[in-house]
Amino acid sequence: MAAQGAALSPVIEQELYSLLEEQALKRRDIVTLVFRLQNTGESCGRVKRAALYWLQSQPHHAITLLMMGQQ
Repeated sequence: MAAQGAALSPVIEQELYSLLEEQALKRRDIVTLVFRLQNTGESCGRVKRAALYWLQSQPHHAITLLMMGQQ
């Protein structure tokens, strides 16, 4: 996933927001955003917060994503 890079372009950042809103990301992509995304810039921080807000609104996914993130 492109989100594992050091910085996110505005186009990628916006696409990730759209995919989160549409609930179109796969579980492994959410794991990447929550656990593996580097906090190297403002865009990464914003996307990670958006993923965490998504998870907060979808708590039934929390256990699965936590287990996937620990692997």
